[in-house]
Amino acid sequence: MYIYVHSEDIADAGRTFSRHTGLDVRHVIVPGGLSVRQVAAAVLRILTDEERASPNEIVDLLLFNGHGSPGTIYIGEGIDEHNVSNFADFLRHLLKPIGSGGEGIEVHCCQVAAGLRSEPSYQRTCGSDDASGAEDLNSIGVRFIYAMARDFAIRVRASLDLQIADRYGFFEGSMVEALPGEGTDWHGHVRQLTSSPLLMEGDIDSLRWEATFGFY
Repeated sequence: MYIYVHSEDIADAGRTFSRHTGLDVRHVIVPGGLSVRQVAAAVLRILTDEERASPNEIVDLLLFNGHGSPGTIYIGEGIDEHNVSNFADFLRHLLKPIGSGGEGIEVHCCQVAAGLRSEPSYQRTCGSDDASGAEDLNSIGVRFIYAMARDFAIRVRASLDLQIADRYGFFEGSMVEALPGEGTDWHGHVRQLTSSPLLMEGDIDSLRWEATFGFY
């Protein structure tokens, strides 16, 4: 089962990315203003009675699709490092471990992981007027995705750049992966990925790209 959690104000809310066509995909479209607990409850409501009776490790991938800025997912009232544990407490048990076929969590929101590198471009925003006043932009994004990985006890992947609005669900060109750890220190648990089927380099319609990754 693949669960997409969309912000209602994202252009492709409710759409399945091409790579998941034909799979069991469930969509949750979240109105603005919902607390993280209410968003978690909305996710649980899409399960069948049978799935609720035995809910452990039944979700292959949890995918967030919305606007973002460094350290924040704009779904409901917003998800960040300060409230993500409240969200994870309700949903952690649903996710299959990576070693058992699980794919972890993907964050398809602009620049949520920004802060791992120092270029000024990470201060651009998507769905927000200004991120330049955010606390400690040098690490705010990686702190957040590490906190999510720790609290969900699973791998998290998020973008440093803008999300491409296309039918494949690509990240723009650079992505960060966080693995679970203990405590608040993210060092040694976060790395920038240079190669992944989720990365788009150049033209999104490039046949060379498709052949290189063997994705289709």
